[in-house]
Amino acid sequence: MTAICALFLWSAMGLANASNLASPSHLNSTTATDTSVAAPSETSVVENYVRLASEQYSLALEQAVVFQKTVEEFLQAPSAETLQVAKNQWIEMRKAYSPSEVFRFYGGPIDDEDGPEGLLNAWPLDEAYIDSVVGMPNSGIIHDRTTYPTITKELLLELNEKNGEKNISIGYHALEFLLWGQDLSMESAGNRSFTDYLPGAKNFDRRRDYLKITTDLLVDHLRSLQRDWDLSKPSSYGNQFLSLDTKEAMRNLLLGVYKLSGEELSQERMFVAYDTQAEEDEHSCFSDTTHLDLRYNFQGLKNVLQDKTDFLRVLDRKNPNLAKQIREKLELTEKEILAIPAPFDNAIFDEGARKTIKASVDHLVDLAELVKLAANEFGIQFE
Repeated sequence: MTAICALFLWSAMGLANASNLASPSHLNSTTATDTSVAAPSETSVVENYVRLASEQYSLALEQAVVFQKTVEEFLQAPSAETLQVAKNQWIEMRKAYSPSEVFRFYGGPIDDEDGPEGLLNAWPLDEAYIDSVVGMPNSGIIHDRTTYPTITKELLLELNEKNGEKNISIGYHALEFLLWGQDLSMESAGNRSFTDYLPGAKNFDRRRDYLKITTDLLVDHLRSLQRDWDLSKPSSYGNQFLSLDTKEAMRNLLLGVYKLSGEELSQERMFVAYDTQAEEDEHSCFSDTTHLDLRYNFQGLKNVLQDKTDFLRVLDRKNPNLAKQIREKLELTEKEILAIPAPFDNAIFDEGARKTIKASVDHLVDLAELVKLAANEFGIQFE
């Protein structure tokens, strides 16, 4: 493997604009006709991929640290205003994290045997496992002082997915529920009051502890991922990835895309909710921001295939027609996903929106199959 070329930064500004997911023009790879820069290779694709992962996790951590500060400020002075600031920042940190999900599915730091994926982004979530819900005023860890006298990091880690995969105690969606509360209306997101964190609310002190500890755990887990991909550390996973046989590294890269597009995003996050028409099957149901999850998950796919690695330029030399099909499929998929109206829990009932959701699902499945064909061009087979 050749040495890592000089580290450069990609701007994150394109991620902040949910209405336009394309990378800014000045971030795009050098065009194939530019002879002043060496033509991309499989090695350079892998190097670009590792830098992308490093920077995406750094951005996710950065936004989570900002969220941590907004939570501290909210707990210091609970009000409708400080709660809204924390909610807004929760959305921003989700935007920063969602594109990183393309780095899953091959046993990397996020989802190896000890990986924190299930501690960060597990769903769907049984709200009554955490706090009171309509009809169950004493439910949840927060209200069970007898079984759980003190809420600690160790306790919440132990309880995550204990005795059931919906028994989610920590992560993005636990925080989402703590901020928004149950979504009981088709007209709006959850509407938890800031007064739940003030004296007078039942077990308000434990709810405050729960929010702070869950926030701190999220930052801890993202920091571990940032360190795993930190290229300034010679022993980091990111540098180990660079030392892999190029074919193995390319297989990991493409397997993440294939699995996210053909299974996780298209099926688990879109088709299941489309098919069941059940609000609990949408990804970010408390905040009504599932449409953003879909957009930024897709941006992760696009980053790896087209915007940030030069993969398609390398494929151009092996099979230009296939590369062209992937570019066209990315464009069609992005168009459909951006057209899915918010909130998603309304879209799954609307006849026109359902057609858009189904078209998005079909395009994502098609994209996965095209990526599988592309892998074959590099001598890579998916089981």
